[in-house]
Amino acid sequence: GGRMATRKTREVPGLSINHGVPVFTATQAPFIDMLGPLIDSGAVKQWDGALFTLDASTRELTAAELPGIGYVGSPDMTSVCEVLLAGCV
Repeated sequence: GGRMATRKTREVPGLSINHGVPVFTATQAPFIDMLGPLIDSGAVKQWDGALFTLDASTRELTAAELPGIGYVGSPDMTSVCEVLLAGCV
């Protein structure tokens, strides 16, 4: 659970929603170095989706950009924690 959590539903098989941290960036060298083995293991992949902000008062969407390369857990965010806990990195 926590910040890298994924919700799955029994009603719609295959539907999962990453919440808390749906995408993340790496800007500090130690974290970037840690991502290499996670990417090699398949637990993390580069994200190529679109990012938007929502103005709650006007309900307008505005395109936004991440401050670097976006990454996601694969197949979901819990995969990152599972690999770290298994000692694979």
